[in-house]
Amino acid sequence: MHGTRPSLSFMSESAIKLLLGPILIGVSVNTFLYGVCITQFIAYYMSKRRLEDSQATRYLVAWELLIDSFHSIASIYFIWLYMVDNFLNAAFLEAAPWPLTAVPLLTAMSACPIQLFLAHRVFSLTRSRYIYAMLIFLTVANAGLATTTSALAFGVAPFDDGSRLKPVTDSWLSVSVANDMAITVSLVVYLNRSRTGLSKTDTVIDRLIRSAIESAAVATLFAIMILITFTRLPFTGLHLMFSIPLGRIYTSTLLSTLNRREALEQDLAGTQELGELAFLQTTNNSRGSMGVVVFPIISIQFQYTATYSSPPPVAQEIIEDPFLPTFLIYRLFLVPLV
Repeated sequence: MHGTRPSLSFMSESAIKLLLGPILIGVSVNTFLYGVCITQFIAYYMSKRRLEDSQATRYLVAWELLIDSFHSIASIYFIWLYMVDNFLNAAFLEAAPWPLTAVPLLTAMSACPIQLFLAHRVFSLTRSRYIYAMLIFLTVANAGLATTTSALAFGVAPFDDGSRLKPVTDSWLSVSVANDMAITVSLVVYLNRSRTGLSKTDTVIDRLIRSAIESAAVATLFAIMILITFTRLPFTGLHLMFSIPLGRIYTSTLLSTLNRREALEQDLAGTQELGELAFLQTTNNSRGSMGVVVFPIISIQFQYTATYSSPPPVAQEIIEDPFLPTFLIYRLFLVPLV
């Protein structure tokens, strides 16, 4: 039982701290993560690799920069309203300023485009229209529920018993967690099915599975903590410690993926082993030689044993896909050789 929130005039000092303290912590964490993202944005725009990106990728990065900047400015204005403009004004705690009510919407505007890109990557691997449709549905539902949460939050005291917002907010957060986990599980299952029994290959697959889980863990943990704190402690602002910076976590994941491609290309460049490549088997037939080669990120076939100063053409094509390295794209390309 949550009980009834006490009158503002009788709220203790500790209760006020539980209302405003988490806001300050959440904005501080968000500002720190925004600084990290700005560093990643600068690295991306200074990279030559950016010039080779598709228009969709460039627009996505620009969109994330716009949303992150706006949300970070709004969050600073948020604490200004509470701690400067309305200092000692207890009645303002009954208000619902727009920087607070817009948090779910702004979070979805940052996360959902990235989730759509990941859904497309999963489809390119599994070729399963059912999984693809499920991921698209979860992303659209995530966006719709987040928008509804923000719309309903206008005019509602931010620290009431949550009876009006709890159903839609819990639904939004549950769908968000389900979406992130569905993407991760789809990739992990696909990778497990790709095991060959060869130690080299299975070691690479284990590394990719580990990376898949780690990539989704932080965002999923934050969403779960928002769900728990908002549901069980609605009279506090504890959920804002996690909800305000959530969008920056998605952005940082995207940018770290894009900025890591040049390092990946250097790993793939080299001699016969192509950095971390390892020959697993060679077969001969009337059409020529076919070597099966395993990258740390992908599996690929090309002709003959040779020395390369740069990755082979198909490998180069994979490197230029910004989403393959981070989100565990492990794919076998069967290329007939003449």
